[in-house]
Amino acid sequence: MALANNWIGYIDRSYEQIKSAILSRLPLTTPEITDHTEGNVLVRLISIWAGISEQFNYFIDSIAREIYLPTALEFSTGVYHAITADYRIKSSIAATVDVTILFNSAVGSSFTIAKNSLLQTRDGIIFRTVANVAVASGATSAILPCENSIEIVGETLGTSTGLPNQIFVLDEDIVDGQAEVTVNGTVYTFISSFVYAQSTDYVFSMNVNADGKTYIIFGDGVNGVIPTVGASVVISYSITSGSLGNVGAGTITQITSLTLPVGVTGTVNNPAAAGGGYDVESLKDLQKHIPLSLRTLDRAVTGQDYVDIALQCNGVAQASVVFNCGKVVYIYVVGNGGVSASSLLLQRVKNWFEDKRMVTTLIEPRAAGILDVVVYATIVAKKNFQNNTVSTNVTNALVDRYSIDNQVIKGSLYLGDLYQTMENAEGVERTELTRLTFRPAAIPRNSATALVWTAEMLDASLSTISWSIKVVSTTQYELYRGATFVGTQNFGTLYTLTEISLNVTYNGSYSVSDIWDFKTYKIGGSLSLDELSVPIIHSENVILNVTGGI
Repeated sequence: MALANNWIGYIDRSYEQIKSAILSRLPLTTPEITDHTEGNVLVRLISIWAGISEQFNYFIDSIAREIYLPTALEFSTGVYHAITADYRIKSSIAATVDVTILFNSAVGSSFTIAKNSLLQTRDGIIFRTVANVAVASGATSAILPCENSIEIVGETLGTSTGLPNQIFVLDEDIVDGQAEVTVNGTVYTFISSFVYAQSTDYVFSMNVNADGKTYIIFGDGVNGVIPTVGASVVISYSITSGSLGNVGAGTITQITSLTLPVGVTGTVNNPAAAGGGYDVESLKDLQKHIPLSLRTLDRAVTGQDYVDIALQCNGVAQASVVFNCGKVVYIYVVGNGGVSASSLLLQRVKNWFEDKRMVTTLIEPRAAGILDVVVYATIVAKKNFQNNTVSTNVTNALVDRYSIDNQVIKGSLYLGDLYQTMENAEGVERTELTRLTFRPAAIPRNSATALVWTAEMLDASLSTISWSIKVVSTTQYELYRGATFVGTQNFGTLYTLTEISLNVTYNGSYSVSDIWDFKTYKIGGSLSLDELSVPIIHSENVILNVTGGI
């Protein structure tokens, strides 16, 4: 029906709009009222009414905004949308990394490094081994798959009330999906949704409430067994540092508790940065993931299904898919934090797809590459701005614009966007990009091990070139430029060519004939990748010279 209000329009929402609309109509409806100042009691009443109306409009508009997930601003609203969509909100996710342990000499006999051995960074961030690692006789090193978590065993949550949908809120931000629950000694199995649970199934789920607290929930007797009255509920779980666990390469150097045979000593280090660590899903995450879960319904059929489902796996920031004759699906992923996926994250992705893939399809997760972008620029700051502050503003703007959350696999970087990002930073008068270079990403072709190396494209790199590195022994590798053999080089030696300089390290776990592929591009120009990598700018790769300010 048409609006019958002759005083204000439906788009008059604010105090000023409402008051002005009414005062503008007074001469038409009541010409005898000529005093429109605040000294007139009627005008004062109009002001009061306009203020009250503005408050009503604020709440009405807020409700309308929160009804739709894409426009919602409150985390609690995201929680209610998740409940409606039967989407389980993830709690904290532990960072993962492959740590190398180097022995003082070749070991004389085989032994096993036990699961739950503890390592840590210099800052005290704990990592634990998540599997028993067999070390063969004669080995000089081993790879330890590690996770940023600490196990808590046998904590009593309370007793059952015997009511449906019992909830127990946890004090800690625990590692998502890794809790083990027993009720009076009976083991309950973790499930993501109660939809397919039977009334006789001993199951529980984990979720996050509107306060951001993790809780466990039991069934209602129709979907999942209700724990009996008075039964003791006991939980074992792991706690994590979340995103703080995404530590840099070379930072995990201390052994807290790790048993080696008599006469054997070892030093530890992480050649690659840890990644995949994440805090409780935010509203922004829910706005991304809930639609993906509704679109796929946990069934991977099309190529986009595989990408969307991979993005919902704990620790995955970006994903891309390559099909091989419809039988094998290669899923290339990047971990949270913008680092190459560890072996543990790749196994997590494989397990994640086990009940979601097509029956006749095999899943092969692989680590996508991280192509580091290195920016050199001169910044002229505006007057009265601190040069240091402007430098920080520009660096933060670049890191945010070219972070893993805003980039994609096989992404691009354009000079115009780069300039615009820098010049839009607060306090910037003008900018000059003095040098732009890239550090290539080595993508495994047939190896489960990440390549440990340092590399940088040189100014003479003027076109896109494909390269390959092939292990031929424990001391040497071969380098190929396309299909052309370039030469054999020793591990640990700087190798400089026209387009690139590189230094490949032997990490003790390469196999003969392991191959990694990478590409070099034109230096200084816009970049559009045709490889399974992501172009990312990290803060340490922004080198600025700021002048003109204070």
